[in-house]
Amino acid sequence: MNIHIVFKGSLRGSWPLFQKNFETMIAKPLLDQGHKIKISAFLWEEENNEEFKKLMEFTEFKEYPLHLMEVNPYTTLKGMFDDVLNFCRKECLDGDEDYYIILRPDILYKSPIDLHLDFNKDFDIMLPNKEYEIHWITHRRVGDSFYVIRGEGLVFRKILMALNDFKLIKESADLYQTDETYLREHLTHHWFDSLIKQNLKVDFLLDGYYDSNTYHKSVVHLDKQILAPNKNPFFISGAKSILDDGLYYVHDDVDIDGLILGEKKLNYEKIKTIYR
Repeated sequence: MNIHIVFKGSLRGSWPLFQKNFETMIAKPLLDQGHKIKISAFLWEEENNEEFKKLMEFTEFKEYPLHLMEVNPYTTLKGMFDDVLNFCRKECLDGDEDYYIILRPDILYKSPIDLHLDFNKDFDIMLPNKEYEIHWITHRRVGDSFYVIRGEGLVFRKILMALNDFKLIKESADLYQTDETYLREHLTHHWFDSLIKQNLKVDFLLDGYYDSNTYHKSVVHLDKQILAPNKNPFFISGAKSILDDGLYYVHDDVDIDGLILGEKKLNYEKIKTIYR
């Protein structure tokens, strides 16, 4: 199959730190299965973007000035995703892409993608996971770190319509968070009902309930504190200042250094999980 991987977001100073991990856990398993891969990137403007650009042959490479984020985070965050979805929609109309994988470039993967991604499933869009069991029960909150989308123009058009149905997204999130500024900056945590309304076949990459930000020790929900979630079996999210503070992960099931070196090591116990 033809698969187009699209990086979306910020390197957070983490690339090429995560390069071997990406190659080992994402790129190589797909290539070993016989798939053909293309790669594109839509990134916030950063110093090390140029180094990142030299490492791979990109089909498309677009940067967004950071000052736009400060001026209007809603417009720019959603605008970046709009651009990614429109790029994929137009490309799959002209080409022969079977699937698009949209992911963040500041993620470490704990296990190879082929352990979790089943292309035999019948789906239009695959979301990463349900986010916290109580969040899912009350307002269908979902993770936003990883998407697998079938390469069909109509599918992308429906996804864009779902992303722009702010009224339904707001209704879905009302129990959790009524602050409109927050909601506009976290649309894709709350758009499950909107995707379903577009008659899209929605599935999840992972079974279970996990926090997208794996460096959280706990979260407050409806004035109640929930302790750190179950160990996410697939990824670890990069801390916001990884070069200064290291990578913090609240569980002890992996060797962070090993993952960065591209080693497929799982189920580590009692390993220090601060990487500096």
